Amino acid sequence: MNKNEAETPEQPEDSKPVEDTELEQSAAPSAQEELEKAKQDLLYQRADFENSRKRLLREQEIAIRFANEKLLSELLGVVDLFELALGSSNVLKDKKDKDVSNYLMGIEMTHRQFIQTLEKMGVEMIGKVGEKFDPSRHEAVSQVPVHESEKIGTILQVANRGCLLHGRLLKPARVVVGEADAS
Repeated sequence: MNKNEAETPEQPEDSKPVEDTELEQSAAPSAQEELEKAKQDLLYQRADFENSRKRLLREQEIAIRFANEKLLSELLGVVDLFELALGSSNVLKDKKDKDVSNYLMGIEMTHRQFIQTLEKMGVEMIGKVGEKFDPSRHEAVSQVPVHESEKIGTILQVANRGCLLHGRLLKPARVVVGEADAS
């Protein structure tokens, strides 16, 4: 044995110095904590990504659903003109002229077909005589005094029908509403 070997105690080959073991023990929980934190971060990022994806899909669906909103709003003017023409055609219906009667029937059929096409696209026509007035869906153009209490606050006449597109108001119905008689 040489001089250096005698002074240092022999350690088994598989044992590590005490300082190294303590360092590894203090580092091991730190590495484990970092791993858990990384797992949590990954879960949060994955959930955030999934939420973003779902939100974008919802927004895309809404954009597609209401993409025709401007076009349909413009077409509602045509509906108003059809209904105005049909409303004033009552004078002509009284005449027994077959040509006039066929012409009016053609206008009525075109109007009906036009409304059915709008309904297929998600348009719902609103504003009917006898409905309760709803300021979120109706615009009162006039109020008429009524004696019957059940007609107070109800629609007595429709100037222009309104419409909803998939439940969203496109155009309020313009209506005449009954109010309590002042006398």
